[in-house]
Amino acid sequence: MLVFLALLPTTLLVTWAVDGRPGVLRLARRRFRWRIGARWWLIVIAGLPTLTMALALLLGDHLTPVDVVPFAITQTLGFLVNLLLINLWEETAWASFVQTRLERRHSLPIAATLTAIPFALIHMPLHFIGGFTTSRAETPSFEAGTER
Repeated sequence: MLVFLALLPTTLLVTWAVDGRPGVLRLARRRFRWRIGARWWLIVIAGLPTLTMALALLLGDHLTPVDVVPFAITQTLGFLVNLLLINLWEETAWASFVQTRLERRHSLPIAATLTAIPFALIHMPLHFIGGFTTSRAETPSFEAGTER
């Protein structure tokens, strides 16, 4: 909700105020400008899970049998939902707006560091959510002075 209620509207408003309609259009086009080819995307998409599994095995975990087709479908759907509802818009704000504007004034390492600080702070509450579920949010944890 923070992306749609604060981050993205602020990005669009500031871009419009500073650069006008052409700036907003450039920002929108930048969202779909990929700097690496399809082969590298495939390496990243396949490599990250492979690396994660290899590290887990090295750290003592074990392989668990999985029904591949339902697993692949749920993972692909989850990826697409996150991409379309969160990541695309969040990266529009952070990478296309904040990072780009900071790079105009500072070197890339300084701009990346300055972007990383608010990016980390805005994601900090996710560390405290833990086992958050909708039913937990709807059900009070204390009832008549006794803990459930």
